[in-house]
Amino acid sequence: EPRDVHHFATLLGYGARAINPYLAQECVEELVSLGLLDKDPAAAVDDRTYSELELGSVVSDANVVCTVAETGELTFTAQCSVYAPYGGVVQSVAENNGTYTVEVEHTTSFTTVISGLTHAYPAVGETVFSTIPVGYSDGAAPVSVAMYDAGSLIRSYTVNENNDIVWNV
Repeated sequence: EPRDVHHFATLLGYGARAINPYLAQECVEELVSLGLLDKDPAAAVDDRTYSELELGSVVSDANVVCTVAETGELTFTAQCSVYAPYGGVVQSVAENNGTYTVEVEHTTSFTTVISGLTHAYPAVGETVFSTIPVGYSDGAAPVSVAMYDAGSLIRSYTVNENNDIVWNV
C-alpha cells in the first residue's frame, strides 16, 4: 500500500498491477466475473495452425549450416545451443545411447521433435521459449528437427541466411 510520494510515483511509473499482486488478483477476478476471462485454464487452448506462427532459428550461431531435406527434416552438425522454433510445452524427453530427443507441443496441432542433442535442459511439462535453449549439441553427431502438423511432417519451409525458419505457404 502506498504511504509516501515515492510509493505513489512508483505506482504511476510501473502501474499498480506490476507492484501490488492483490490488485492484479482483483483485476483477474473482475475479468472472470465480467465474462472476459475464462477461469478454466483448459479453455485457453491455442488452436492456431503452424503457418500462422512466426518461427525463429533453432541454432545459436548464424554460421551453422542448416539444411532442409525434401522430407521436411532440418539437420545440422555443429557445436551450439539448440532452441525450439517456437514456445510451447515439453511433451517428452528421451535418452538413447547418450543423445536426447525433445518433443515440444506449440499448439494443439503443431509439434516439434528435436533429436540428437548431447544435453537436454527442460523436463516434461515445462514451458519452453524460442529464446531459451532446450539443449546443446557438441557437434559430434547430427541434430535433426522435425515439425509436425496434426501428426504429418511439415515440408513447406526453408531457412534463411540467419537460419530462421520461413514458411513456404
